[in-house]
Amino acid sequence: KDAVLFDNSFLSREAQFEKLFNLVNEKIKV
Repeated sequence: KDAVLFDNSFLSREAQFEKLFNLVNEKIKV
């Protein structure tokens, strides 16, 4: 269970980073 929770938190962290990166790219384009 701990390993699964760790994987989920890691994946969510990566997803959040991707969202931030995309937001920054959009702001730079505009």
